[in-house]
Amino acid sequence: MIIATVLTVGVFVARGAKVESDGIAYLVCLVIGCLWVVAAALGAWLARGWSRGLVITWQLIQLAVGVGAMQGLLAGPLIGVVLLVLGLAGIVLVLTPSVSRSLGREPRGS
Repeated sequence: MIIATVLTVGVFVARGAKVESDGIAYLVCLVIGCLWVVAAALGAWLARGWSRGLVITWQLIQLAVGVGAMQGLLAGPLIGVVLLVLGLAGIVLVLTPSVSRSLGREPRGS
């Protein structure tokens, strides 16, 4: 996300956006996404329970983008499949018992 944001800012500075307000809105969304990913990574690094919700939400967004990448005029089926696999793997991994214990929440079966 950070790389995508920096590259997008560079492209907008070099070429400009077709519609200025669209470019600004796109940059704001990228910055929010960056902050989201950084907060999730920091929470996971510090083993905070609140980071699980951030990670799962991000993976669900990634799944939606993956489905969208496989449809439409500029479809990229390979990119869509990669995003879907990584999104599902992220959700499964964040819900494993060892991660639940690490984040301070014991799974019900243990």
